[in-house]
Formats: sequence, C-alpha cells, structure tokens
Amino acid sequence: MTQIFLWRRSLLWAALPLSLFISGCSLGDVLGTSSKAPPPPPVGIYRSNDGGQTWVTKNSILSASGSRPTLNATNVLSLLMDPTDRQALYLGSQGQGLYYSYDGGESWWASGPIRSGSINAVAVLYDAAERCTVYAATANRILKTTDCGRFWNQTYYDTRLSEQVLSLAVQRDAPSVIFAGLTTGDILKSKDAGKSWETITRLPGRVTNIIGHTLNPKIFYVVVDRQGIWKTVDDGASWQNLNDGLKKFPGAMVITSVSVDPARPETIITASTYGLVRTTDGGQTWSAIPLLTPPGKAPISSVALNPSNPAEIYYTTDSTLFHSQDAGQTWQTLNAPVPGTRTILIVDPKVPTTLYLGVNRPVQQKSGL
Repeated sequence: MTQIFLWRRSLLWAALPLSLFISGCSLGDVLGTSSKAPPPPPVGIYRSNDGGQTWVTKNSILSASGSRPTLNATNVLSLLMDPTDRQALYLGSQGQGLYYSYDGGESWWASGPIRSGSINAVAVLYDAAERCTVYAATANRILKTTDCGRFWNQTYYDTRLSEQVLSLAVQRDAPSVIFAGLTTGDILKSKDAGKSWETITRLPGRVTNIIGHTLNPKIFYVVVDRQGIWKTVDDGASWQNLNDGLKKFPGAMVITSVSVDPARPETIITASTYGLVRTTDGGQTWSAIPLLTPPGKAPISSVALNPSNPAEIYYTTDSTLFHSQDAGQTWQTLNAPVPGTRTILIVDPKVPTTLYLGVNRPVQQKSGL
C-alpha cells in the first residue's frame, strides 16, 4: 500500500510542471519562490512628521459613492500649499485633473468638473478672505473658481492648440494681477483677475516657474527651461537676465526647482543638472553649495527651505532625501519613500518637521525593435 502511495505521489509531481505551464503558473509561484518583481510603491502624496525620517502615504480620496478611491496611481505635476492656510493643499495631477485637501492631506476631494487632463500649475490669492479663489493651468487654458472648486470658468484660451500654460503667479498686494508663463516663452499678465490678458514679454524658452518676492510685490523671478532664471523689479515692465554668474557651473542653466528665502528673498537656491547654486544678492552673483555627490552626478528633483529657519535645506534625488541644518556645510542622507521618481517637496511653515512630497513616476519609453 505504501509503494502504491509513493508511486502516485511521484506521478503527481512529474505532471505538476506540465499542468502549471498550461495554466500559466510557474513552480516558483506554488513554492513561494517566484522571481516576479513586487508591484512598485504608490505615487501620489507622502507626508513625514519627523523631518523625513519616516513617510506615510496620504492618498485617501473622499467619495460620495461609498467607494474608497486613492491617489496611489496618481502622478503629481504640481503641489501648492495655500499661503494663508497651511492645511489647504492643491494637487495638480498628470491626466487626472485637480485635487484639494483642507486637512493637511488626510483626505482629498476631486475638484468638480476638473477630473481629467494634466494640471501644470495652481495659484491662490494671498488673502484669507478670498481663499476660495483658485487659478489652474491646464493645456492651453487657464481656469478660475471663486467657490473653492465647485464651478470653474475659463479665463484664458490660447488658439495655438499645441502650446501650454505651464506656470502661474498672483501678485501679493494686488489679487487682481495674475502672471502666466507659456511653452512659447510668452509671459502673460492680467490686471483684472483674468478677464483680459496681455503679453508683456517673450523669453527664450518654456516658462516653467514664476516666483514672487515675499517683501517687494513688484519683483518676480522666472525660470526658463534650459535657459536659466530671469527677474523683473517693476511688475513685468522690464526683465533682467540673471545667468552670467550661472554660466560658470556646467548644467546650472537647466533648473529643475527653485526655493526663495521668505525672510530674505534676495537669497535664492536653484536645483539644476549641476547641483545646488545659491545667490544672496538677487541673482547678481552665484556660488555653488558643496554636496556629497560630485556636480552633475545626481539629478535633483526639488529643493526646499525651512521657512522659519532658512539655514535648513532639503533636496531630493530619485533615491535620496538630503538634509542640511547649517546652510549646506554638512548633509545628512535619508531614504526617499519611492525610489526612481521625480518629486515636489514642501516644508510646513509652522511645523517645519512636517514635510509633504508629491511623487511622479516617469513612464519609461519602450525601445523599438
């Protein structure tokens, strides 16, 4: 009887590989030794409450249907914290519209009609009484809401359908003055809250970022793709090229992120293909910040300052969060929560140990045969 049992068991094991092959399974699947790679970690939003030591996802979307959708597969193109309310966050997604949170990312709402398309930039007013007024740049349009996203109106439409609005900014002391940057290099300005627009200058490349000066509302810094950084001191009437000092650092003109010291807005740090470069005189002179990696060896996604202590600097690469508490003289390394991604980093201005990370996993292009 024992011999019959052993003979049947041997037949079973002999037939198992064939049956697994027919069913599409492998022997490793059955034995728990499969070499299949685990699914990649979620993208969306991560938050750290301890200065980047640990991270948790904050991707829960509220839904009236009772379902439990998440941002786990949502690539983040833009992330903004309302300057008048640190609990209010706006997330511009890649292809999935606009989301907002009023509880520090604990929960998110999809913004009414904007549930598709890529949101390149978001801008809000520097006035707590007007916190429900929001501008969003998507494709060749600028949209506006005055009721916290319930309804949106189109305030700008570019007839050049292949062009896009990439950046937005609101003047601090004049909420009706809006600036927009386009892929054409055009910078648009509206003096009547988006009812009409004029082209005030044309710069030599895609205008990827517009940053307002925190003390002088007539000063703006503008990042031009692969062409460095520009500045206006007269509300856009004239423009200065700030790149002479950058040219001595190879790759410093390819700027990926900018952080301005809110207390001393003549101090700016740019992240670029070169690394980190800093000016303390509004762009007249620049100096490199020594990093742990050689210049040009670690692509940097984002750089951020602690608003209450600008000597504290963070920057991210595709695998690591770097942290300095002495203005870049020494650095601590921490693991990024999602390797192989591009990120947007925000430091909470009131609780600077709280960090937000918007994550975008670039789509790898398949090579042709």
